[in-house]
Amino acid sequence: TGYSISEVIGKNPRILKSGKHDNLFYKNIWNIISNGEIWEGEFYNKKKNGEYYWEKAIIKPVKNANGKITNYIAIKEDITEQKQIREKLIQSEMHFRLSFENSLIGMYLTTPEGHILDANKALYEMLGYESLDEFKKVNLENSDDFIVNRSEFKSKIETDGFVRGLESIWSDKNNQLIYIRENARKFTDESGNVFYEGTVENITKEKYAEKALREIHEFNKKIIRTGKLGYAIFEKNGKCVDANKTYAEILGTDVPVLLHSNFRENKNWKNSHLIEVAENTVEYGTHLKRIIKGESVYGKNVWIEYDFSRFYKENVPQLLVILKDISSYMKAKRKQIQTKSEYLKLIQNVNVPIFGINLTGKIAEWNSAIENLTGYSRQEVKKIRLSKLFQEKGNETINIFMTEILKGKLVADREITIIGKTGQFFRLLISSSLQVNDDDKIKGIIFIAQDITQKEKYKEELEKQIQERTHELIFALKKEKELSELKSQFVSMASHEFRTPLSAIKFAAGFIYKYYDKAEKSKIEQKAKKIEIQVNHMTGLLEDVLTIGKIEDGKMKFNPNQLNLIEIVRTIKEDIETATKNTHKINFTHNIPEFKMISDEKILRNIFINLLSNAIKFSPDADEISLKIQAEENDLFIEVQDKGIGIKQEELKDIFSPFKRGNNVETIQGTGLGLAIVKESVNLLKGKISVESTEGKGTKFNIILPKFPENENFKL
Repeated sequence: TGYSISEVIGKNPRILKSGKHDNLFYKNIWNIISNGEIWEGEFYNKKKNGEYYWEKAIIKPVKNANGKITNYIAIKEDITEQKQIREKLIQSEMHFRLSFENSLIGMYLTTPEGHILDANKALYEMLGYESLDEFKKVNLENSDDFIVNRSEFKSKIETDGFVRGLESIWSDKNNQLIYIRENARKFTDESGNVFYEGTVENITKEKYAEKALREIHEFNKKIIRTGKLGYAIFEKNGKCVDANKTYAEILGTDVPVLLHSNFRENKNWKNSHLIEVAENTVEYGTHLKRIIKGESVYGKNVWIEYDFSRFYKENVPQLLVILKDISSYMKAKRKQIQTKSEYLKLIQNVNVPIFGINLTGKIAEWNSAIENLTGYSRQEVKKIRLSKLFQEKGNETINIFMTEILKGKLVADREITIIGKTGQFFRLLISSSLQVNDDDKIKGIIFIAQDITQKEKYKEELEKQIQERTHELIFALKKEKELSELKSQFVSMASHEFRTPLSAIKFAAGFIYKYYDKAEKSKIEQKAKKIEIQVNHMTGLLEDVLTIGKIEDGKMKFNPNQLNLIEIVRTIKEDIETATKNTHKINFTHNIPEFKMISDEKILRNIFINLLSNAIKFSPDADEISLKIQAEENDLFIEVQDKGIGIKQEELKDIFSPFKRGNNVETIQGTGLGLAIVKESVNLLKGKISVESTEGKGTKFNIILPKFPENENFKL
């Protein structure tokens, strides 16, 4: 446990509780041992250092000569490692079983006689069976159950002890033939019993695919004969034994003539050394291609690509020659070379700085615009590393560029500084792309640049603006800190506000508990009433906190309905007068009859209850407050006025902020949320609120609300 003897003597064993066992667990143990019985079981406890452990325990009562239990003795054993090993074994078995059950390959365990002892779902569903119990009724060695010859399987597994990749044909439950590939091994358990375990893979689709490939191969041969590629077959002695029409047309002849020809007598092949290529291909199996320019019998120059390969027909090597007329391709390539030449001229003469490097970082391209900018000629920079022209860390910058570009990343709009011939610094904005050769292999990187040296002044101006914005941000953070401090003040204030009613409730409840049977009924009722009053006070505090929380989170929504404002205000007036024991009279006047308006009753109640309650609370020396409602064409004008302690002029600007209270209200209960709730409620109703106050004389709040606020989601 980690505790010393001195730390635990006289202490309750509960110090070892981990919280993982419920009270019923400990109650059951106590019932057993307190009845004089022995309890044996396992605890999940906690050591002094907070580490959890498992222990096996036996708790036995110790009795005196009169048979009375005087003590309990517990013998404990740390079984944490045993539990961990047991848990790992369970998980291992679960993982194995899960793999076995969910494998896509069939698995089985049988006796040598073919009786199925176990199989996974993949196997019995593969063979059309609905359950393992149904599958166990069949026998793998019984020809009535499986149309399969197991003689090869039996011979191999009995001789070698295993079978690998054996392909055979099985019959499923519906007598449908399926191709399978089987792996199995023979093993003996501790009792000397012999078993076979193996895996079965359904390769029916694979077999059908092989058949389809053979058919496709035959089909491809037909296509070759009639396709756009020339095709001819020659024996080792040079005789042509097969050719298609395309082959003949490319050479300007016909198929019958080709079938009587021999490549060893072909003059064009002799002049182009193709006879040696053909002989090497047949002899050594080398796959070769050659491009030859020649003249067809039609007097037209053609480019022909020869493809030489060897294949076997009935174990006899033969030469396959495939021809392709690539005249159009060669023409396009010449066009490409011409375009490349024009492209290089464009790079050299365009009025944009362009330069390039090879894969070693040396400059390979340097056009006239970059020459004019830096003062270095093409001859001066050629074959030197571009990094030497960089202001600092040149090698590192180039290596980063090359690494990113060669990985396929886009390098665009990067800023670098290079040094001109006269030592002048130039700030360039560059983008880059890979440069490839005719074989599409990367040979270097091309950079296209824009001189942004003159833009540095604009950058300095931008940095100045950033500094100004930073100062604004610091100011905003300062404001946020002030808000945090206000919230801390609120927490402290709320703690005080809750502590006072809770103390009163505790005192009243204690009185009732102690003098319930002795005190007069009126005294008990008085204390109960006090508890009720304090609970209502705390409920009001919580309502304020929840309301401002909803408003700040945007969860307080405007839900308009048709309502009678005067009737609602009268009800609020009566409720507040009753709640304050009629200490203040609310003088309510209005110039309008009872009428229907469109608004949200809940939000209106927030406004009137908070303003009227505050007016009474902060007018301790007065006995009345006033409420006026005046109506004009589209708006209502509401005025709540008291003759109370008033608000200091310097505090008026913050009076609607959450958690703010005047310095002159320290002895009056409150959270500083009431006016914040009023302000946000007025905003939700699309209204306006203002305040006038003189310290020591009173305060007046003026509110303007629309009779029928605009709301696109509301229809009367």
